Amino acid sequence: MKKLLALILILAVILAGCSNSDTSITMNAQRVAEKVVKKHLKSPGSAVFPTEFQKFYAIKEQKIITVEGVVDSQNGFGALLRSKYTVKLKWPEDTYDWDKWEVLEENVFE
Repeated sequence: MKKLLALILILAVILAGCSNSDTSITMNAQRVAEKVVKKHLKSPGSAVFPTEFQKFYAIKEQKIITVEGVVDSQNGFGALLRSKYTVKLKWPEDTYDWDKWEVLEENVFE
């Protein structure tokens, strides 16, 4: 319960300066980026994305957003590893249609 409250507080702080459309773009970019990163993991079901390490960089005119962060997941031996990632995305007119987001660049560093 404490982790959930901390997550909500962190998201509120991150998104406090954003408008509703900015919030929508940021939250959906986070979801798309997590989906992309999970493809690189040995155990995607064990993935945890700590929000306190996430950063978002947007170029609104070009509809491009870069998501940086870390992911904690198990390797093939069950040990927990922390990996950094960067995912650069271009968002569609309907930012909620995740299948239409274009992945421009993806990097997962273990």
